[in-house]
Amino acid sequence: MPRNPNGRPIRDEADARDLLRKIELQGSTPYSYARDHAISASSLYRWRRILGTAEHNLPPQIIEITSTPAPSPVLTPPPKPVYELQLGDLTLRVDDHFQDHTLARLIRLLRSC
Repeated sequence: MPRNPNGRPIRDEADARDLLRKIELQGSTPYSYARDHAISASSLYRWRRILGTAEHNLPPQIIEITSTPAPSPVLTPPPKPVYELQLGDLTLRVDDHFQDHTLARLIRLLRSC
């Protein structure tokens, strides 16, 4: 007959839970525990099946989970198109965002100089 951790026969559910918890905490299996203690492995397996696995009887463990944001990819903007306008010895450079009417005013101003 299987014995509880105190050495007396398992008589009830509490004894069975204690023994299964002890086996689980030792990192053992019912078979190896039964072999080492010369008891019936089938009765330990039967108790484990009736009560559920010993791991369900252990207190829950709290595990900290942290997340690290993935590094942002470094995006380099594409080069802005640059337009050059040569007026005599003056060079005027503008990009795509320069407004047409402002550019026309600037050209008229430069021609008048």
